Amino acid sequence: MGTPSIKCLICSKQGPRSAFEVVVLSETERKIVPNPLDEYTYCKGCWNLLSDPVHGSNVIGGIANMHLAKAGVRDASERASKFKSALLSKAVARKNTH
Repeated sequence: MGTPSIKCLICSKQGPRSAFEVVVLSETERKIVPNPLDEYTYCKGCWNLLSDPVHGSNVIGGIANMHLAKAGVRDASERASKFKSALLSKAVARKNTH
């Protein structure tokens, strides 16, 4: 049967789950994002881009804004900004505990 393949949400690369970073939103994050996915999967290359301390948060905010606008959310920019802020806060908290 083989290992089931998953797909990167950014570049659509497919591969085994072990080759991907998998993100599950917290309840707070799920409240900000309309119709959230159960999990968000990223290949290592895209994950490295998203994890970049200089550019990653802007990439994430832009992607969130694009998806929200495409979904017809009127306050897409505001929600994307809140989502970006929540992710940055989580990243700072995680950095401070390690």
